[in-house]
Amino acid sequence: MKDSEQIVEGGVFAWAKLRSVDREIQTQLRLDYVKVLELARQRMERAGSEHLMDFDRSSEAVLHYIRQDSILWIPSLEAAAEAARTELALQKFLLTQT
Repeated sequence: MKDSEQIVEGGVFAWAKLRSVDREIQTQLRLDYVKVLELARQRMERAGSEHLMDFDRSSEAVLHYIRQDSILWIPSLEAAAEAARTELALQKFLLTQT
């Protein structure tokens, strides 16, 4: 992560460039997540879940972390990983409510 506290108090952070080998891992992780995500969403749709909007919002947040395509208000890679884990836990919970 690269920070820029000159922009906003507390800082806005951007993802650092990945090495080639890390981009390959990132791509595979994204593909695997999307497969699981699609199966989970289909299950929720079939069940008529009232939580689809929350699930979609959470899923999109995780995809942003995986793709590293958004700015962050989080000051460390560890905090970003924890935020992603929190979203995944929310998705698991929403699936259990179906």
